[in-house]
Amino acid sequence: MIRHATQDDKEAVFQIFQEASQNFKAQNINQWQGEYPNIENVLLDIEQNGAFVYENGGEILGYFFLTFEADPNYSKIYVGDWLSTKPYGVLHRIVVKSTAKRQGVGQKIFDYAKTIAQLKHSNMRIDTHKQNVPMINLIEKNNYTYCGTIFVEDKTERLAYELIL
Repeated sequence: MIRHATQDDKEAVFQIFQEASQNFKAQNINQWQGEYPNIENVLLDIEQNGAFVYENGGEILGYFFLTFEADPNYSKIYVGDWLSTKPYGVLHRIVVKSTAKRQGVGQKIFDYAKTIAQLKHSNMRIDTHKQNVPMINLIEKNNYTYCGTIFVEDKTERLAYELIL
């Protein structure tokens, strides 16, 4: 089930982020290799009421941040353009515990976000690292359209996608 994350979840979520960071490093993917994401990011997500966990049998298997606030990183897009100027929701920091991969957790996260966006009459946007092929595949499987390149706070490049709802 998907529920809002609480401060009690922060350690379990951070462990999943650390595990994902190690997995990226082992695959030579330069994503989440510094201080980001960290517990402070999770706590801020919780404060903003956009932190969610996917839980099964009392175990946290996934985490994501969903917001309907405009993302400043999306204000400038390169080698392309957004499909719409309509309000949008943003999915960030999607992570699934290694033992839960290939069990549909990521798909459930995408389905949940889409349902909330439809209720809010919003489109959806997401970005990912160009080497994160599993996430690119999940994004494209969910009918998001590649729109171009953005740069995040640390000046690294991300592939940007939008879903018109």
